[in-house]
This record gives sequence, structure tokens and C-alpha cells, in this order.
Amino acid sequence: MDRLTLSGKAVTFRRVSKRLNHKFEMSGIDFRVAAGEFLTVLGPSGSGKSTLLGFVGGWVTPDRGTIEIGDVIFNDVPVRERPVRTCFQKGGFLFPHMTVQQNVGYSLKAKGIKRRRRHDLTKELLSSVGLSGIGSRRVADLSGGEAQRVAIARAIADPQPVLLLDEIETGLDTGLKKTIRQLLLDVSAERGCTVIYVTHDSAEALALASRKHSRVAVINDGKIEQVANPEVLYSNPTSSFVAAFTGEANLLSVTSAYADVVTTQGGNSFPMPKCEGEIRFLLLRPEWLLLHAESNACIPLRGRVSSVEYLGSRTRVFVDVNGDCLQVFARPDSQMGVGDELVLGVLPEKVVGLAR
Repeated sequence: MDRLTLSGKAVTFRRVSKRLNHKFEMSGIDFRVAAGEFLTVLGPSGSGKSTLLGFVGGWVTPDRGTIEIGDVIFNDVPVRERPVRTCFQKGGFLFPHMTVQQNVGYSLKAKGIKRRRRHDLTKELLSSVGLSGIGSRRVADLSGGEAQRVAIARAIADPQPVLLLDEIETGLDTGLKKTIRQLLLDVSAERGCTVIYVTHDSAEALALASRKHSRVAVINDGKIEQVANPEVLYSNPTSSFVAAFTGEANLLSVTSAYADVVTTQGGNSFPMPKCEGEIRFLLLRPEWLLLHAESNACIPLRGRVSSVEYLGSRTRVFVDVNGDCLQVFARPDSQMGVGDELVLGVLPEKVVGLAR
């Protein structure tokens, strides 16, 4: 596609806070999205993801702090005057009196792009989101999934320096999600725009942030927990929330940490891991645990199988180790059953200490 090019702008949150009601407040939002970066905002429903986009898009005004796009403060700038393009979930805001092709090409027409080129661009965009041949249809005749894809195509037809995407894969099947995901990454890389993408799906977030110039911001209860690349989030999370929300996690409560030894609630002991602050939890990812491991390099954990779940490509085994419940993955043809005794092994360097 003969894509339009532009330069992305950095987006900076400086100590941004906003009280939305007596129970919920966005507080202390303080980080920078680099120009041209693809940032995925990951968090559960009600955590503040869409509000974060609202600060940038202009439909939410902070009580304190500043929102900068480039080097300009945009706190009080109207939505229509911001260098931002937005696509919401469930079809966004399509013009009902226009055809699909007219909707997708609307911003191109407003920019004075010639009719023939506008036609070619919109046709290719519709093809890229799996909607070839429906350009002449009315918006009112579209299904929810089709309307969503039209909204995505319209948002990326002629993006502004900053592109905001809010849960846009909602309602799409797995194959289409992969197609849309790749399209967005290509658009970001080729056009140089800054993308802030909201999702509640950790697998989606980690996949989108796998390219260079991409990170994930994990948000919970109105606060940014951590901003990092996928490898850091997964292997070195800063909190038990980040650990649990970014993948399968064994989180063991710590009852004591003394003389270079950490003891868990179940009475299991581990060498003291590095941790900024007092250790409250130990993180052991299931794939970091080795089945039937008796190596001197490993910490042995002797336990009994409490339950088994067949997952197709692998089997999840839950092991009771002195009251600490650990999950570990085994081959799909594993013959382990409830009550079986086994030894798990974990390398000391794979034990992560968490202060919260």
C-alpha cells in the first residue's frame, strides 16, 4: 500500500491525577511514551485504561498534572484540535449516512487526497481487515464485527501523529485478531506514528510489545504498576499483581526472611533473592520448575499431586509442597495422577522476590 508517512510525537504524563468518584482515583501517573513507540496498556476492567487514553484524547481532563504531546501541554485543548486519532471498541463512531468506503476515506477526502488514490487506499485497507467487496454497503447493514473492522480501517487510513486504540479486538475471532495485530504493527513501523493500545489480554499485550520500540504499561486501580518490555515484565515483575496478570504464576507468601534464607507459609526455605524492599512474596513461574529434578544445582521441593488438568498441548499439574500449592507443566501424555509423590526442582536464580 502507498502509505502516508508522518512523524510520531512523544506523549508525556507528568504526575497526572483525576478523581472520578468517591471510590476511584487515577493517581501519580508519571511516565513518557517515546515518539514512534507502540505502547500497550494492560489491566483488568475498571483499572483506568480508557481514562488514560482519555487524558491524551481530550475527553478526560486531569485534576492535577500535565499531559504533553510533543513539547506542548494539551490539558485544556479541545478534542478536535489534538494531533490524535482514536478508535474505540464496538465499532467506534461511524457515519451512518455514508457507505463503508466513504467512512474509511473520510479523513483522506478532508485532506484533499485525489479521488483515485483515495479509492485505492480504502480498497486495500478494507482488504487488509478482511472486508473486500463491501465498500458500497451501508453502515447500518453491517454486523458488529464488520463495523469494528471498518472503524479500525478508518482510524489507520490517515492517522495523526498519535493513534489511540481502545480494546479494538473485542468481538473478533482469533484469526482476525492476528491479522489486525500485524496490520497495526506494520502501520506503526511504516508511518512512524505513536500508538497507545489498550487491552485486558496479557497474551495480546506481550505479543504486541515483542518488536523494538515497544513496551507494556501495566495499570491497576488507577495506578501504573510497571512500564517495561515483555521480557522484564515476565521475568522481573515489580509486584505480585504484575506477576499474576502477565502469565501463570506461583506466588508463595513469605513468613520470614532471615540470615540469607526466606521461609514460605508452607515452611519451605529458599536462598534470599534480590528484592527492593522487604520480601513478601516469592514468584516461581510454572515453566521454571523442573519435574523429577534431583540435581545438586536445584532446590528440591518434595510434594504430592493434588490435581491434574489436561490442556491439549500440555498438562497442568498442581503439587502440594508442605501446604504451598505449586503448578507445573508436564507433557500431554504424562501419566501422573492425584496422590503421586514427586520432586520438583528450581534453580536459585529463578526465584524472584517481590515486596508487594
